[in-house]
Amino acid sequence: MGNIVTRATFLIMLLGLQSCDYLWNFFEPEFNIKEKDYVAGIVDGDPEPPYATPQMSKSSLLGIDKDNDGVRDDIEIWINRNVDEAIIRNYLKIYIKRRKLFLTCENENECLKAYRIHRRSTECFRLINSTNWKLEKILKVENLLNQLYFNSSNKQDANSRMSKYLAATSWGSSDDLGLFLLVERFCEFEVKVDQNILENIWNYSNRARFAHNIKRGLYEQNFDLSIDISDYPNLCDGFNGPEQNLCD
Repeated sequence: MGNIVTRATFLIMLLGLQSCDYLWNFFEPEFNIKEKDYVAGIVDGDPEPPYATPQMSKSSLLGIDKDNDGVRDDIEIWINRNVDEAIIRNYLKIYIKRRKLFLTCENENECLKAYRIHRRSTECFRLINSTNWKLEKILKVENLLNQLYFNSSNKQDANSRMSKYLAATSWGSSDDLGLFLLVERFCEFEVKVDQNILENIWNYSNRARFAHNIKRGLYEQNFDLSIDISDYPNLCDGFNGPEQNLCD
């Protein structure tokens, strides 16, 4: 029994000394695009990059992005070949662009900024699902994408350093319909918002809440978005009492 325990302990220690990359290779999702089958095209108006695989991007922190669009080439190819719906493809590419900031931030201020920008993706996700019911599809693909993207120990280590920021108190925005007015700033692509939601945004209480949050600087604090009430000319129409002061 003692020998078995000793051997088991030795094996655990040995595994602990090995690079995480070996274990990652074992669990990494299959990259199912072969070079012989790949012909670069134009997807959602964006020319595709030259052929690339996750293995090509393992040695460097940011990987290969030959078309300089902010999305690692192998990830862009994988999304284009595995995701049928344009709205989900667009979301995932924005999500990956912002996750990249986690890998490059070097001090607390930079990492907090990366976290606030990542929150835009969280809101984009929520707003898309509120109007298009894509939750299950997005989550399934997003989980696979994270596994492909953080495919080496250096990337995993950099991403882990962000955990304390991601564990911060969530921005309680679910009742702020004014966020639908910001959906294209969160998503950086066109999102069709349900007409009933658009109509509800402009009732008095929702407009007042949105104006109040702008005045308090909450969107800048939480999403690194600079927003001014003057950007919305009709926002203050009919305000009276305390709400009038929001628009002065």
